[in-house]
Amino acid sequence: MSKILLDYQLAEKNALKVVKRTVKNCSAYKKVLKEKGFIVEKRKTIKDFPILDKANYINRFSLVERVKKTKKLSSYYQFCTSSGSTGVPTIWPRDKRVDDSLEPLHTKLLDEHFQIKKKSSLIVVLFDLGTSTAGVMHARLSWQANKYGNISTITPGLDIKKACFLLSQLHFHYEQIIIIGYPPLISDLVNYSKKQKCSLERYNAGIVFAGGGASGHWRKQMAKSFNIKLNRIISFYGFSESGMVGYETRDINRLLQYCIKYPKLNIELFDSFLLPTVIETDFNKRFFEIENDEIIVTVDQPIPLVRYNIHDKGKLIPVKEINQQLRQFGFKPCFNDKNRYLLVVYGREGKIFTPEEIAYILEKTSLNIKLDQEFQYKINQQNKTFILNLVVFRKELQLVSKSEKDKFIKEIGLLISKSKPDLKFKVKADIQAHTKKQGYKSGKLCYFFN
Repeated sequence: MSKILLDYQLAEKNALKVVKRTVKNCSAYKKVLKEKGFIVEKRKTIKDFPILDKANYINRFSLVERVKKTKKLSSYYQFCTSSGSTGVPTIWPRDKRVDDSLEPLHTKLLDEHFQIKKKSSLIVVLFDLGTSTAGVMHARLSWQANKYGNISTITPGLDIKKACFLLSQLHFHYEQIIIIGYPPLISDLVNYSKKQKCSLERYNAGIVFAGGGASGHWRKQMAKSFNIKLNRIISFYGFSESGMVGYETRDINRLLQYCIKYPKLNIELFDSFLLPTVIETDFNKRFFEIENDEIIVTVDQPIPLVRYNIHDKGKLIPVKEINQQLRQFGFKPCFNDKNRYLLVVYGREGKIFTPEEIAYILEKTSLNIKLDQEFQYKINQQNKTFILNLVVFRKELQLVSKSEKDKFIKEIGLLISKSKPDLKFKVKADIQAHTKKQGYKSGKLCYFFN
């Protein structure tokens, strides 16, 4: 039996201990098992326990029932929420001890890629700074990094104008600028800076992103805009239920650069034409499984989660398997330590099309250069035909002729037929002015409309 399998089995045993503690300390989870007639002592593997999600667990029980019985709500030092971009926001209490333990991972990410312990750095947080987990936690963890060197943090959040102003006033005091945020907001910063004739090349930027699919095309656009190499654009993965869980290491970044340059490699490795988020994570702290192509997590925290489906599509891939594929393509293997898995994340499952797939299609059209990154869509069905209703937004001062619009719709239809050859589609597209954009909801774009 391979060591990689043994390591994963050890992490699963630790996850079983989380189950037992949760049964003891969480009244909501205890009720769930009682309803299903579960006797914990007779369950030998993590897969013996039911899969839960927001609908059948979070929405059924009160916050008090879901929190560990060992603490009162008033004992938690702060509360965060999900963005509510896919429904009603969910409240998540944060434990100070647990959050303090996240700082080394956050600092390791920034130091591995940008050497922040040696270089004076200005960190720009472009996540919502209300109660969203992403904004609050990255501000907190970035502040803590100051103990390692000359590291300052600014938190403009969704205010792109203020971000541009602060950068113009402060950048020359630092060796580098590190922008942490959601890809559309980073794109907005680029567009606004260019409009203000602010030179992005002088920032020696590093980009750290999460919260939305960013294609290889987007990475290349950002690298060109800031005049930086692709190895200064990296991703991490987290979710409001638990926070940051892992990041794209230098080895993974090198792997993804291969995939950007050679799309066939991306398809072979990840079975997708989209560039996924690929991270390294500690399975002993958060145990991940894949069921029906969706990510299931077990984690011990203020609101413990056992086999909780976050409804992000994903897979687990042994690095040994990745190295073998790289050799077949004539590349040098990216990973020395072969005894681990990587977590591959494709994003939230959508109806027929995910937002990431729509974004990918739009990038391939000839009109893309005139369009903002924001869009909204809805898919209806008439008999056996799917109707894609799409709203895109042209950049400020850009005009689109009727012939360009007709060509745009035709290109989308052709691209859909390639990606979904078994489905019959009809495309309806509306190109609106920049001022009509729907904007953000708690830091995330509203991709769907009613």
